[in-house]
Amino acid sequence: MMLLAAMGFGLLCHGAAVPPQVHNGFVSGRSADAIIMPSELSDDASITLLGEDISLENVPKSIALRDVRDIMSQSLGLPVSQEKSFIREDVFDRPSLEYLIIVHGMGADTVSQLDLANMKALTSKNPTMGLRDQTYPRDPLALSVTLTTGQYPSVHGIVGESWRADGQMEAAYSNGKHSDVGNVADMMTQFFGTKSLTVSASGSLAESKAHAPHSKSANSHACSFNTELKKFVSESRSPSFEWSLEAKVDADELWNLIKLAGGRVEIQEDRNLLVVQAHSSASTINFDLNDSVDSTLAAEILYAKVLAEKLSANELLQDDTPDSIFLSFRGLEAIAGKYGRKSEQYNAAAQLYDSAIPVIASLYSKLASKSVGQLVLMGSPVTLDKEILMAQIKHLSLSLDTRFFPSIYFSESDSNPAQTCQVLETGLGTSVKTVCSHPLYDYDETVFLASHSSSTNSTVTEVELKKFQIVLWLSLALAFSLLAGICSFCCMEYERDTLLFSKRRLKEPSAQ
Repeated sequence: MMLLAAMGFGLLCHGAAVPPQVHNGFVSGRSADAIIMPSELSDDASITLLGEDISLENVPKSIALRDVRDIMSQSLGLPVSQEKSFIREDVFDRPSLEYLIIVHGMGADTVSQLDLANMKALTSKNPTMGLRDQTYPRDPLALSVTLTTGQYPSVHGIVGESWRADGQMEAAYSNGKHSDVGNVADMMTQFFGTKSLTVSASGSLAESKAHAPHSKSANSHACSFNTELKKFVSESRSPSFEWSLEAKVDADELWNLIKLAGGRVEIQEDRNLLVVQAHSSASTINFDLNDSVDSTLAAEILYAKVLAEKLSANELLQDDTPDSIFLSFRGLEAIAGKYGRKSEQYNAAAQLYDSAIPVIASLYSKLASKSVGQLVLMGSPVTLDKEILMAQIKHLSLSLDTRFFPSIYFSESDSNPAQTCQVLETGLGTSVKTVCSHPLYDYDETVFLASHSSSTNSTVTEVELKKFQIVLWLSLALAFSLLAGICSFCCMEYERDTLLFSKRRLKEPSAQ
């Protein structure tokens, strides 16, 4: 115990400069040597509870991102690690459908700054809580896996869409590089069998797999947008879940709110453009459907409506087994990365979401007689001027791998990563924070336990180590105090008390 305490104290001292959000996102052998953080990191992620059976009592202002899994699990009667239930308990009449809508690249700040009135109304009329304890880097996939597994990346092992390991680039959810922790879909398959329908859809292949069960079945469908084929394809290769962007869709319902504001949304097939005018006085923005980023934005929104219609028409949800649907929208985050958060394109894309998301939520709530859902806004995009930072890094003449920015890997032959990180930190200045992860590698095999082994299901965080230190030393102090007290009593000399026997004893009468 004393050895563990000493090692824990060493980690706290040595890694004091590493923020907890980087600590919790660290995975030995996958995480980068240096991570670039903005001086101010937005913390505006939120979760909105949707459904008629939501309890409004004891709804906190915020919860941890990894507690969302418990909220989803409890609605279906699945076992959880913590009591986070906001569903009115009725074991004989539980919801038969659980649906989750995740929007990456949008948070409370985005809703307020761009005056997204419909999203504001949806989140204000339903119980909404902030989401804290997000790890950094704010990779969309890593955050989504944390949400659906209830564990940090340091445990589930997914640090991003891709990373560098042993000098080679590895992609998440390919060649066995899946999460080391089961997700909500896995729990449903375990408790309800393969009859439970699980559908996950996203513009990202890895993201669609992140919400699907590990073991494939006839009722599990991971659907993603193939940017080359310009169509949504299902990993199960089921024709029922495939859809081409070239197919005509009656999407007027999705854009009604924009049209009411005097704007317009239309797809010009001859020019292969998505034309968006958010309101009567707004500029007209053209999204090129031949472009992978622009086409993903349009395809995700349209497919969400198509999927709801397919599920309703085929009566796939009409049984006694609980079902789950996961929709993860990555288009807005990608638009912010391509054009910038302050661009007209990002503004127009956000207005599309503002009009479409409330309609999509309503469509899925009607797929079952009793359903419960969650809308997760994963937070506004992280603001980093990549071009300027990359130019500064280039002038430092360091051997760095910047393909995974803001994660930066050093050369494998670098014998002094601490010095390299110091040069990088000095060169980038104080406009950003340069976080070095090499202190974590010194302890990853003994204390931090950030291995992505399937047998590792817990991690030691900085907060937990501090609590351990406090409890340990207080316990030792009390134990020594008790031992000292016992020893004092045992070693006391027996003699008459001076207070009780202070008076002179009376002389006994002499014998006659």
